[in-house]
Amino acid sequence: MLEGDLNSDNLGLSDEHLSTALAEVEVVIHSAASIELEADVQNTLSSNYLGTRRLLMLASRMQRLRCFLHVSTAYVNVNLPRGSSVEERIYPLKLGEQLINHAEIVEDLLSLGPEDANCRVRRTAMHMGGSAGSADCMSKRAGSPCWSL
Repeated sequence: MLEGDLNSDNLGLSDEHLSTALAEVEVVIHSAASIELEADVQNTLSSNYLGTRRLLMLASRMQRLRCFLHVSTAYVNVNLPRGSSVEERIYPLKLGEQLINHAEIVEDLLSLGPEDANCRVRRTAMHMGGSAGSADCMSKRAGSPCWSL
């Protein structure tokens, strides 16, 4: 078993551990995530989205890899109606009925200042019928776009 840092290149592995992983690992079980619900969106994206991407890039170089298992959180597909069944498959990201490009959203949020990024997420959650927005955020940023709706 190897422990790594999702926020570091090559997961912060030493050259020796990296070489061993690339040559010998057959199974990757990825269950690391930031699950702090009130965390800044940029910190969450850095560890959960970019960190998973870093691990996938590393795994794609593993010569003996047979299985990559990603254990996600309970809040995946929270936008589905109550009582919905969630199949073991990758779901498209949607805002309402519109398909959304996740990479563009991540790039957009990471390009903003932390307060603006958090505000953008709260505004979008409000648009989707959630209660994560605040009146202060809404009034200060009324001219700021969500993503193309």
